[in-house]
Amino acid sequence: MTFQKITGEGEENQERRRKLLAMIHIAKEALCWSDIQYRCMLEGGFDVPTAAALTIEQLGKVVDFFIREGWEPQGRKKTKQTVMLQKRVMGFVSQIPGGEKRVDGLCLKLCGVAKVQWCDDPAKLKRLLAAMGNIKRKEVVISAVSRGVG
Repeated sequence: MTFQKITGEGEENQERRRKLLAMIHIAKEALCWSDIQYRCMLEGGFDVPTAAALTIEQLGKVVDFFIREGWEPQGRKKTKQTVMLQKRVMGFVSQIPGGEKRVDGLCLKLCGVAKVQWCDDPAKLKRLLAAMGNIKRKEVVISAVSRGVG
């Protein structure tokens, strides 16, 4: 029996986990955190001795924490298409119920990263926009039905 079968983690989740763990360790080094500071943060915030014991959601929270502390993830150079798609997604946020929190969840699920700004794959951003469009259309239909229109 493989580890994947025991834990129930698919390849996609394992890859996302690996990326988040790498980001955490890069951020720790970039912010010049000592090992003691890092382990105290994990113990205090999540009651775990190591980041490997965290869930994907908790790993995302740790990355968000490091960003609030001043760390800026360095990625590949973004193309004009990527920048424009990211702007379209961010412009769409206010049109979807649940706003930023919902879009971050969709981004994590569809793009494999916790924030729209971190996704530099145009195909994934297009999928995200399509999903957001579907959500918006469904919400319009639901609100119209609840008002008795249609």
